Amino acid sequence: AVMKFYIHFELAEPEFTQSVSINLPDQRTVSDIKTEFFSAYNARYPERNLNAKDFSLTCSKKKVLCESECISSLVKANADVFVAARKPDPGSMKAEVDSRARATVVQPSAPAAPAKPVATPAPAPAPIVATCVAEAKPKKKWTRPASPNLTVLPQVQKWVRESLEVATKAKAKGSLRQACEAWKQILAVAPNNPECLTGLAKAAEELGRHEEAADMWMQAVALGG
Repeated sequence: AVMKFYIHFELAEPEFTQSVSINLPDQRTVSDIKTEFFSAYNARYPERNLNAKDFSLTCSKKKVLCESECISSLVKANADVFVAARKPDPGSMKAEVDSRARATVVQPSAPAAPAKPVATPAPAPAPIVATCVAEAKPKKKWTRPASPNLTVLPQVQKWVRESLEVATKAKAKGSLRQACEAWKQILAVAPNNPECLTGLAKAAEELGRHEEAADMWMQAVALGG
């Protein structure tokens, strides 16, 4: 039996989605699959050169998948798996602090003679220093246009145009999942939109969902897409 699932990298641009097919029973671990995913990501975007060790794989409930376990026992068919930044291991951090503490040995010193009291002048006011903290630019979040009033045609048409722009931008930056969500939401309002059907068909082909792609193509062709 063959099981397919999808891994999404949406932490930064360029985003990336990869379909993974495994033959059951497959003994590859989560770590193996993660390494293969980042090899594919770095091959596509060599300028990024991300290190797989800096990331974890999580399920849709943001639960981190244990890297030593077989991924086939943790992930269901057609599931979405997400890449997350790895959190520091508290155990390793404590060990590092302990080692630094051991390396710094304070030698006892002889007691110093009592110093004569010396009158100290009043401290001068501290100079005001203007500081500038550089803030990292957050990744642009995907925002969907506000739902239109379905009884007002101009609002619906404007919403469809704006939603198509959202889908196009999501697809351009590599986020097929978000693009597909936008196209499906448009179809819920405008079910005969050929651009959405064509986009979903191409995305399904890219992810290896050939039956779904064929169905979308047939609908798009029937509408002249």
